Amino acid sequence: MKKHLRVYLNSNLSNITEMALLACRSNFLPEEHKVTMDEFEAVFKSAKINSPMTYKNIEFNKFPTSFTIDERAENETVCILCIELVQLAEIKE
Repeated sequence: MKKHLRVYLNSNLSNITEMALLACRSNFLPEEHKVTMDEFEAVFKSAKINSPMTYKNIEFNKFPTSFTIDERAENETVCILCIELVQLAEIKE
């Protein structure tokens, strides 16, 4: 079984888009070089520190095999990025 990151993106914020691209690139790296959930959280925290007003209503929610980045609006919360670790079976030809 191979581990891959499944990406759902619903944002035009550059740092959020960069995190989605990082996840996509990570899928093609050897297992020991893949990006971890903790590393994604560190990227988000640094973006929030660098642009506090841009990320004022945006939250990072980490779970064991996934995370979401949600934007709080007046009466709702919208998921703008979801990345989850999934296991894919390899098919031999």
